[in-house]
Amino acid sequence: MEKQKERKYTFEDQAIAQGQTGSIQQSFRRAMKVTKINKEASVHTLRHRYATHLLEDGLDIVTIKELLGHSHIEATTRYLHVAKIDRIRVHSPLDTLYKKPFWSSSPKSRLSRFILKLIFSQPTPMNRSATRSFLKISCSLLFLGMGMHHLLVQQPYDVIGFNEISSLFGLTLIFSGFLPFITSQKVANPAFLLLVPFSIIVINSICKFIEAGYVEEQLVEFATKILLPLVLLKELRRLTEEKNMRRIMKMIVALTFIGHAMFALGVHYVPGSFILMTKSTLVLSVQQSYVFLFWIGVLDVVFALLLFFKNERLQQIALVYLIVWGVLTSLARFVFPLEIGAEFTEVVAGFAGMVYRLPYALLPLWLMLNLMRKNVRFSQLIRGLISTLQSVMT
Repeated sequence: MEKQKERKYTFEDQAIAQGQTGSIQQSFRRAMKVTKINKEASVHTLRHRYATHLLEDGLDIVTIKELLGHSHIEATTRYLHVAKIDRIRVHSPLDTLYKKPFWSSSPKSRLSRFILKLIFSQPTPMNRSATRSFLKISCSLLFLGMGMHHLLVQQPYDVIGFNEISSLFGLTLIFSGFLPFITSQKVANPAFLLLVPFSIIVINSICKFIEAGYVEEQLVEFATKILLPLVLLKELRRLTEEKNMRRIMKMIVALTFIGHAMFALGVHYVPGSFILMTKSTLVLSVQQSYVFLFWIGVLDVVFALLLFFKNERLQQIALVYLIVWGVLTSLARFVFPLEIGAEFTEVVAGFAGMVYRLPYALLPLWLMLNLMRKNVRFSQLIRGLISTLQSVMT
């Protein structure tokens, strides 16, 4: 019998044995090139990383020596600088790579369940339940903030001949702040319940429009306040498709910030409150405040229009600006009376103004989450950040 040829390669395929493109090493390098990993690495690097991750997970050095097949413990001690040595059961590092954080096993509130659903569900466009939660929270903040503001600040209802209804409307709006969480398909007529605060907001917006001198930017800026309850109503009755919902949200956000921009640019005039808040919070002169508001108005228009571009990266940049600016303009309503040493009632009124303006930041945040959840890498990044935070906190 002819002597069996000694095997030189692990794989008998001739092309692989000759070191062509089918070899494991070349496949590994090709995969690194495709994934744009520019570090020096080889298949043997995986062995080193395996041992390193086991140490980082707390496996003892003796067990790792046996797993790696080292003859001497000295060969294994090179990994000692990366982790503590604790004896735990043997497991693969992959078992803990995407482990959920410690609070995910037993969420203690509706908010925690909502956040966990956003982070750990599949990277698909935001589902109806999450959309409904965003709209409910936004409407609740709008109603509660406007209700508090009605009780503390006299509203311009005298322009239509009603001077004493501000408090009544305020109490109604505060009660309405809880409506978004009790309206459902089980309620006989949820439309009636939401139409009451919606009607109050429309009347209030018309009165402020008249008080402002019939300038159109006043109504444009009120797009969020006026349209948000209607959007929630349509969502509760499932009258809006997901794609149309994104378009509606973009339109509302764009109108709100364009209206704000028209005031900042001084299309008709720059409100004195804008100048005072800018001058106080940023420590600028009056002339510098006008210049600052002008350029902010330009940015508002530019980023509002970017929402309608097809390029998702441009949309993300625009949404980051709109979220940050929405939060800052809301906080300014509360910080300003604190800085000037206003009375307590004025400070509380500023807080109320901040609360009902928070939806100006929440709606672009909804758009951002809806856009980013389509990105698998973003979803993996979030999981990695949460896992890192868990390891630090524990």
